[in-house]
Amino acid sequence: FPPDALTLLAQKRELHAQLEREEMEKHELLAQINALVGEIAQLRANANEMEEAGELSTELEQLKRDFAKKEAELQRTKAEGEEAQRRQRMDRLERERVEEELRERDELLQELTETTTN
Repeated sequence: FPPDALTLLAQKRELHAQLEREEMEKHELLAQINALVGEIAQLRANANEMEEAGELSTELEQLKRDFAKKEAELQRTKAEGEEAQRRQRMDRLERERVEEELRERDELLQELTETTTN
């Protein structure tokens, strides 16, 4: 081979080796890019999960407040019901007392009527 041909062959081998190194670097960079894309996807998923957790926490707090309001309302209603039952008992007792007084009065009136007619 002429010296120029040997030089060209050496340059060709060197360029071929350089091309292989660059191909390897390209594959490594693609692998790194893919890994970073995966990490970004995971970070986004984590961010979405954290956002969802925050929303759920807010919703939970609202539900707790709603529950406390309903519980207070239930206690008020229960107390009102107990008060209504107490008033009904008092009214019934008062009615029974008045009825008893009226019976006694009727009996006395009847006795008086019988006594005066005899």
